[in-house]
Amino acid sequence: MALPGTLPQDSRGRVLIVHRNDDVVDLLSTSLSFRGFEIDTASDAAEAFDRVYLARPAAVILDVELRDMHGIEVLRRLRADGVDSAVLLVTGREALQDRITGLNAGADDCLSRPFGVDELIARLDIVLRRTAPRRVTRRLVVADLEVDEQSRTVTRAGVPVPLSPTEFTLLQYLVIKAGTVVSRQDIVDYLSRHLHVDKDVHLDSHMSHLRHKVDVNEEDSLIHTVRGLGYVLRQPHAHKPEDHPDVSVDGLSEAW
Repeated sequence: MALPGTLPQDSRGRVLIVHRNDDVVDLLSTSLSFRGFEIDTASDAAEAFDRVYLARPAAVILDVELRDMHGIEVLRRLRADGVDSAVLLVTGREALQDRITGLNAGADDCLSRPFGVDELIARLDIVLRRTAPRRVTRRLVVADLEVDEQSRTVTRAGVPVPLSPTEFTLLQYLVIKAGTVVSRQDIVDYLSRHLHVDKDVHLDSHMSHLRHKVDVNEEDSLIHTVRGLGYVLRQPHAHKPEDHPDVSVDGLSEAW
C-alpha cells in the first residue's frame, strides 16, 4: 500500500472501503486492487474519519450499516467538513429511503446489496469521472490567503504563515466555511475529529494565536468574532457575517 498522499504512477486513484464485514472488505480490496486502484479500508465510522482525513481518497465506498454510526450520518459529517471525495453509498435491497436520504446528504451514487463487483467498478468509474473537476486541487483561497491542504502550508499576500497543526486545522475549517458563522462547539468538534484533541481544548488561546499570525494588519482582518454566535472568516471590509467572500479553488473563482 502506498503511503498517504502518494500513489503509484499507474494507479487509477485511492479508494476507501468502509464496511463492517471483513470478508466483503477483502473481496472488494482484492478486486479493486487488481483493477488498478489503491485501497484503504475501515471497519467503522471512527476509523473511516481517520482514513479520510489522512489519505483524502478520490472515492469512498460507504456501507450504511456500520457498528458505531449509520453510514448516512458519516456522509453528512464528511460533507459538513468539506470532504469532496466521491461517495458511493451501499444500502440494502429494499432501503429506498436510505438511498433517497443518502443522495440528499451528498452521496454521488447509491448501490443496493447484493451487487456484483463489475457493477460496483462501473459505477465507481462513472462517479470518479463526474467528480474529477472538484478534486483537482487541495488549495483554497480567500482574498490574499491561500491554504494548501495537501502540503499543509499557508500564505498571506504571498508570505508564508507558519502554523501549528491545531492552528492549521482551525484555519482550514474557517476557510471551508468562509462566509458562514460557525459556533465554538462546531469548531471544537471539527478539531476533535481531525486531531483527536480533548473536547476541552483551549479554543480561545488557539484562536488568538491564529489571528495574531494571519491578521497582522487589523484593517485587512479575515477572522472575526460574532458575539454570542461564534466566528466567521470573510473578505476584508465585508460588514455582514452572511456576506459571501469570493472564494477560489486552485485559482478558479466562484462568487458564493
